[in-house]
Amino acid sequence: MNKAIKAVIVLLLLLTATLCVLIGVLHTQYATPLVNSLLSSYSQRLASQHTSIQYPSSSILIPTHIKKVTYEFPTHFTLHDVSFEKSDLSYIDQVDIWLNSRLIKEGKLAIDSVLIDGLSLQQGINATHPPENVLVSQLAINNLDYSDGHFSARGMNIQIENPLWSHANQIMPFGKVQLSADQVYWQGEAFNQLLISSNYKQERSTIYGLSFEWRDAQISGQAEQLNDRWSLINVTLNKLNLNQKQVERILAKPWENIAPVNWGLNSVDILNSDLAFNDIHLINVDASIEDLTFPTNIWQQESGYLSLNAESVIYQGEQWIEPSFQANFFPNSIKISNFNASLLQGFVAFNGQFSPNSAKLKNLSINGVKWIAEQENSTHWLGKLFHDYQSLSIEQLNIERSQFIQLATEPFWQLSGMSAEGKSLELIRKGRQGVWNGSLTMSANSASYQNIVASQGLFEMESQHGDWRLNRLFFPLQQGYIEASATMAFSKPSQPWQLEIGVDGLDIQPLVKPLKLPFELHGLAEFELTASGLAGDELMFAHSLTGQLQGSIRNAAIANPPQQHIAPKPLPTQASQLQPQTQEELREVLKENETITPSAEFMTQNEEEVSVPVEISDIQIQMDRGRINVNKITIIGSDIDGKIEGQYDLALPNKEQVTLEYQQACQKHTGALTSDISQAEDQCLTDNTNHSK
Repeated sequence: MNKAIKAVIVLLLLLTATLCVLIGVLHTQYATPLVNSLLSSYSQRLASQHTSIQYPSSSILIPTHIKKVTYEFPTHFTLHDVSFEKSDLSYIDQVDIWLNSRLIKEGKLAIDSVLIDGLSLQQGINATHPPENVLVSQLAINNLDYSDGHFSARGMNIQIENPLWSHANQIMPFGKVQLSADQVYWQGEAFNQLLISSNYKQERSTIYGLSFEWRDAQISGQAEQLNDRWSLINVTLNKLNLNQKQVERILAKPWENIAPVNWGLNSVDILNSDLAFNDIHLINVDASIEDLTFPTNIWQQESGYLSLNAESVIYQGEQWIEPSFQANFFPNSIKISNFNASLLQGFVAFNGQFSPNSAKLKNLSINGVKWIAEQENSTHWLGKLFHDYQSLSIEQLNIERSQFIQLATEPFWQLSGMSAEGKSLELIRKGRQGVWNGSLTMSANSASYQNIVASQGLFEMESQHGDWRLNRLFFPLQQGYIEASATMAFSKPSQPWQLEIGVDGLDIQPLVKPLKLPFELHGLAEFELTASGLAGDELMFAHSLTGQLQGSIRNAAIANPPQQHIAPKPLPTQASQLQPQTQEELREVLKENETITPSAEFMTQNEEEVSVPVEISDIQIQMDRGRINVNKITIIGSDIDGKIEGQYDLALPNKEQVTLEYQQACQKHTGALTSDISQAEDQCLTDNTNHSK
């Protein structure tokens, strides 16, 4: 572009020098041959002078031929089909020149306007400084096609008022610039229908208006240069759709080659857009941004404001429907106001203050949420959200008509029709979770744990400075109840605790399922438990657990699987006995060692479990500093005899055991309740074998 400008200026000097003499000739058919003749002569002389003083030849650009020259009184010249020898600028369709009526201003040739129309620069621009004795008030270039290997443009039009070059290597002069282009292409990005109105200055440049299409989005706005930062003003991005990979590729491009990547987002609106980044997917989002900076980290913003609403937001695989909120930014702090969204068929709303490792919620409301965890990672997003938090508090908590179902791992549990009210809750302190302060009341229309079902449950607790107290827990059962109270000192390193539980009519199955019983035990438990200890760590707990449990089991019954006799182990015999000599002896040995399997008829009759009523003696368990003593518990029933007793030390789990001895008919089992090691014996088969001998 500068070569074209240089060429035009040379033409102006030549035309001005001969203007007075040739003014009359220019109105005749001799204008064109006269100008070409003067160009040839001037070119030879200028080239000779530049060679002698060793000017670089790239700065000399003299037209070799002009097809037609026209003159319009008093100061308008038009040059048609201008040709050059240089390969990077071989042709210009038309050049229009308007001289100033005074001709000379401030000792320079005064040109009101230069218009270059029809120019192609496919090898870029070599920066050249224009002559200092020429003053151009307006420079315009129309229909410019440009390419330099990194940047290209087609259908570009440029108009610059009062162009000013401050140094020799400057390509684009300072001035008031009007620019348009059909397309600008850079680093694989196409900017279509580009329009710019600006005041380009050495400092504090201003863009009065900017608009273009990019990736099918419409972008418009204004900007102002402040030191090394561009402040974006009234910028609108409409229908911008970018996925995670596209965002990553765009941010990796060398934007600093165009302008410093340090933007102040004075006022930016994002409309009807779809954006994905950092595990967040915003769908049909509208957002307004004020006084933020990019790419500064969100926790390092001096100030700023964001309002957002969207059709939906997907975070860590969880979908939030129609979320909306406002956010105010401060150093290391973000204040969220009026957050509300539909989540899991319910509604969530909150207000609060957040920092990189803490959250202080003024209020949190959860209404009608139905949370069903069917996979182990169903709540990983929630755990990740609070994983690094050092503190978490909720001034006012309200939960209404919500449901929580855990089916990912056993034991399964659920709460339905749940409501809760909490005040001044402190749930994380110095990275440690617990109820450090506040009060919480919770109720549930129904609750279940494994096959224990309760209704109209109630839970009341409070805490002051880390001293937590469960004032009341009461869950009515189908044939009884569960009630409990407890205390724990979260503030102390050892975390001492106390627990009292009263139970009546509780299904025994979930309690005995972890034990290694060779049968299924059913019944309703009634017991009272008092216990205390330290919960600072596992070792403290193992050396401090103290208390007792007294209880009984009513309506007890044992459900047996289909019975199968177990072949006895071969007895030591002489070699002759192990090798039968006759066919009859072989049959006898096989018969003696055969596993007796129930017939198909017997199996069919026993496909359903058969419950055998039993009487279980009272249960008494003492706990003393981690050593647990289980007094003898007898199990008596029809053809059933068993007992459970023993000691167990939490600090030495492999040293002592609580054992079970159980016999039903011919079957006898002996083993430890806390391990998989057990012995099974079929005494009837053993007796027959011994008797035969």
